[in-house]
Amino acid sequence: MLTWKQAISGEIWRIKWQLYGYCRLSRDEDKENYASIEEQKRIIQDYAVSRNWTISDFYIDDNVSGYTFNRPAFSKMIEKVKGGKIDVVIAKDLSRIGRHNGRVLVLIDEFQNIQKNLILVSEMGGTYDVLMKDMLKIVQEKLEITCILNKKQED
Repeated sequence: MLTWKQAISGEIWRIKWQLYGYCRLSRDEDKENYASIEEQKRIIQDYAVSRNWTISDFYIDDNVSGYTFNRPAFSKMIEKVKGGKIDVVIAKDLSRIGRHNGRVLVLIDEFQNIQKNLILVSEMGGTYDVLMKDMLKIVQEKLEITCILNKKQED
């Protein structure tokens, strides 16, 4: 079995793996973190090209909130991941996958259990290759910060 270092270096991608991009945009999101669908696609495509990978296609949810996992393209994509038809999902960042931290943690755990890969290009201050363990840590930290902020607001 190849290691993540081998995978990231491109060795594993010589095997015919199915790589898909995922983009989501909610029109009411904070404009500071706004990235259009086309910009997200460009970021994902540039990332893939820099590693000599080919994105098979994109799943796109435009004008859909990240607080729900009941999104048309997202649901189809996850069904295909679980069905073994998609090996790797690449998204711009964690917030594109979802804004409900608990559900995102469960999804990451599901990806691990079925040995599928989720790559978040812009997480960790531009460190592009986010391992599943690192993603869990990021989400847990964000969840803890959110809980602390919510508690402070209640006080």
